[in-house]
Order: sequence, then structure tokens, then C-alpha cells
Amino acid sequence: PKGDAVDGKVRNANVMSANKAQILSMQKFGLRDNMIKSQLLIREDSYTYIKNFKFFVGTYNVNGQAPKESLHQWLSCDPEPPDVYCVGFQELDLSKEAFIFNDSPREEDWLKAVSDCLHPGGSYAKIKLVRLVGIMLIMYVKKELAEHISEVETETVGTGIMGRMGNKGGVSLRFQFHNTTICIVNSHLAAHIEEYERRNQDYKEICSR
Repeated sequence: PKGDAVDGKVRNANVMSANKAQILSMQKFGLRDNMIKSQLLIREDSYTYIKNFKFFVGTYNVNGQAPKESLHQWLSCDPEPPDVYCVGFQELDLSKEAFIFNDSPREEDWLKAVSDCLHPGGSYAKIKLVRLVGIMLIMYVKKELAEHISEVETETVGTGIMGRMGNKGGVSLRFQFHNTTICIVNSHLAAHIEEYERRNQDYKEICSR
């Protein structure tokens, strides 16, 4: 993910020079809007610059188990600390109570396991945690970058028993980093090769709902 900033203003990274011609030819704006947009795109190099950020995005099916060993080798695998962590879990809690109650002791167990093993080269703030039964997603960002995170939203979609229960499904976390919108989805779909049609259907359900 990339963001471009000058004086605190950031251009969406999706608008890159490679697709300027296509954007300039679009007719979805009025004449005045097209002229303004065209001039901004033509002159964007004079008021923007590109900056790279490093994201760690990982997922772990823990099969209902509590943490038994350090996650340091996984979460700190690179010499350079990431700017943003998005860490997902599946089958966090397989107990019957997890389907009935919102709270689960496994949530705190794994949250602590992650927090304790973030890269020692950075200082991080937890931005958001979203969980649906045993599907969980946690986001951290370097403290010095936290002020550039905004518009944080979460969503959960269950596709399990009766097409609604949370034993299968997905959780998502959407946010704006500088002026670039990012959405991370953590899903837990039907297992085994022969269930590919069910997985495809669950994927469509998660995207549509």
C-alpha cells in the first residue's frame, strides 16, 4: 500500500501515472469537474510524492487451543518492523458457549500472545479488534502513524450452520490510512477439496453482505 503526502494531504494511491490517460478520458463528471480533475492530475507531481509503508498480514487457525509458545518468530520474521499489523485467527474458540455468549477467554489469551510478540523495533498501538465466534482480526499500527488512521469500520458475516451461524464466515476491518482506503478480510470457509462449491458460495455471501 502506498500513500502520497504533502502538508498532511495525501493523494489516493490508486491514482497512479499509469492510468492517468484512462481517468482523463472518463465522462462521468461535468465539463467543469473534468477540467479541474484533468489539471490536478496533470500537475500532481508538483504537489504529491509517493511513500511506501510496510504491512504484516497473517492468519492462523489455532484449532481451539490456547497459546502454548511464543509468536515472535512469526510476527517478527523480518529485520525491519512493519508499519501496520493485521493478524487474523480462525477456530479461536470451539466451545458451545462461544456460539451463545459474546465473550470468550480465548480472545484475551491470543490478544496478549500477539501484543507480547510484535516487532521489538517498533512501538505499536492497537487500533481495532473484531471477532465472530472463533474468527478474529486484530489491527495494530506504529504509534507515530496512529494519527493517520481514520474512518475505522468493522463488519461480520456468518455463513455456517443455517447459512448464518458464525462457525464459518468472515470478519472485515476497513480503514483509511492517510488518504488511501484499505479493507482487510479474514475468513473461515468450508474445509476439504470436495467442498469447493460451498467455499465459493460462502465467499460470494461474505462479499455481498
